[in-house]
Amino acid sequence: MHSEETAYNRAYDQRQYRQMLFTIDAYKSGRMSIGTLIGNLEALLICLINVSDEWAARFEDSWLDIEIVYALALDTQLKQLSEEQMTAVTETLATIESLVQSVIEEQPEKTTQISDHADRRAGC
Repeated sequence: MHSEETAYNRAYDQRQYRQMLFTIDAYKSGRMSIGTLIGNLEALLICLINVSDEWAARFEDSWLDIEIVYALALDTQLKQLSEEQMTAVTETLATIESLVQSVIEEQPEKTTQISDHADRRAGC
C-alpha cells in the first residue's frame, strides 16, 4: 500500500472514530434515538478500513450489549427504557467511548484525496 493511500485511510478512519463520538453525544443529549444510535455505530464500524480484529471485537461486543437491551425493550413493548436498562446503556456507551478514544489521534493528518479507491465499502 502506498504511503499516500495509507495516510488517506488513516485520516478516513479517524473521521469515522470522531463520528462515533458525535453519534454517542447526539444520543446522550436526546438528539438521536437508541435505534438510530445502534444503526449508526454499526455502520461506522463497518466503514473502518484499518481496524484491528481485537479492537473491532471489543467494540462489537459492547455494541451488541446495547442492541440486546433495545431488542428486549422492543420485545416487551416498552415505550422507553427502564432505569436499569438506561444504566446498562450508559455504562456500555462509556466503554465504547473509551475504546474510540484509545484510537483517536490527537491531531488529524492532512491528506490528499485518492481518486481511485476501489476497496471503499459501499455506503461509507
